[in-house]
Amino acid sequence: MKRDKNGRYTKEDGYSLCVSFPSIKKLVYWAFIFIVILPWLVIGSRFNLIQKIFEIFEEMLLRSDENGETTKKSGLFY
Repeated sequence: MKRDKNGRYTKEDGYSLCVSFPSIKKLVYWAFIFIVILPWLVIGSRFNLIQKIFEIFEEMLLRSDENGETTKKSGLFY
C-alpha cells in the first residue's frame, strides 16, 4: 500500500519494482575486507586451526572433570 502526502493509504495502480545497488564506497570497503581476510582463511584451513582450537577447549573441559572440581562448594556457586 502507498501513502499520499497526508499519510493516508491510497490504492496502487499496477506494480512497481525498486532495485537498489550498493554504493561504490561500500563495494570498495567489502572488497578490502575480503582481500585482508582471505589469506588468513587459507592459512587457517591448511593448518586445521579450527579443529585444533576445539581440541584445546575439549582438553580443558576434560581436565576440570578429572581434578574433581565441582560447581557447588559450601552452598555457594563458583
